[in-house]
Amino acid sequence: MAAEGAVSEGGTIVLVGGGDPYLATKRAKVHDRAINADLTTLAIRTADRLKKADVTSVRLRYDDSLFTGKSVSPTWPASYVSGNIVTPVSALWTNQGVEGGVRSGNPAASAARVFSGLLGRLGISVTGDTSGTKTDATDPTVASVRSATVAQIVSTLIRTSDNEAAEVMLRQVAIAGRQPATFDGGAEAVRTALDAARIDTSGLKLYDGSGLSRRDLVGLKLYDGSGLSRRDLVAPATLAETLHAASERSRTAGLLSDLPVSGFTGTLVKRFAGLPGARGLVRAKTGTLTGIHSLAGYAVDAEGSPIIFALMADHTSAIASVTAEAALDRVAAALATCSCQK
Repeated sequence: MAAEGAVSEGGTIVLVGGGDPYLATKRAKVHDRAINADLTTLAIRTADRLKKADVTSVRLRYDDSLFTGKSVSPTWPASYVSGNIVTPVSALWTNQGVEGGVRSGNPAASAARVFSGLLGRLGISVTGDTSGTKTDATDPTVASVRSATVAQIVSTLIRTSDNEAAEVMLRQVAIAGRQPATFDGGAEAVRTALDAARIDTSGLKLYDGSGLSRRDLVGLKLYDGSGLSRRDLVAPATLAETLHAASERSRTAGLLSDLPVSGFTGTLVKRFAGLPGARGLVRAKTGTLTGIHSLAGYAVDAEGSPIIFALMADHTSAIASVTAEAALDRVAAALATCSCQK
């Protein structure tokens, strides 16, 4: 999907972000197919090319200009960033902008500092300060690494309910839809796609990568949503229609198999306790904010037929979140154990 690379501008190397939400500092010991690109590999390839050209000292800058507009949504509570909950959205980061458990306020600059250190350990000294710039398409590429495919990235972000990856992918949706790579551009591209699929979007309001909440309170994370803004509005019927439309198209049918499995995978591993009859028969995406719980997906009933559902609960007690989630699980479980088609 996206390529992160180093390009040359005279005696300067520029680290260019391609918008990979899972760009890592180094490959994980346990393979995750969503993590396909890493800065260590890029540094090795860059150092090799530089040494072959008898270059052992460079200046380093970074380019995160693929995405534009604000990196933090004005509809998010200020505590999301200051409280180390969310990383500002960026086309360039490593480990989603997290270093030592702390989220960077400028993830692109942090990624450049990490890359500088990697080059130094490989015998390429980096001189001067590191700052942002914008490269030109004619600048020669020194080395590059490529992200996982969109399908692989989306599969992981759905399974793990990854807020940061969801917001980055919203920008990629905007670019694919020929919209500005901003919060608004991504939201417009999503709305256009829903309209093209003839999905009812009455009352729909999108402000970030979620767009899946009701009455300014209910948040639901589904395909490309992070569920961070409480101002997003969507009807449950819109979610159900989206799932149905996805199931009928070859390009999107695989999204339903990415949904977590009740009692077995992703955010549903610890759900459906005490409901053994429904284990493995429900695939759904969770959504949680304080006082808010949602579940959307499908259940396979006793006759083997899939039933699409979208469940939402708001104004729940903050101290009774487990009870609220269990109630939604029981509704989904009832669908999985009924003979609903008779």
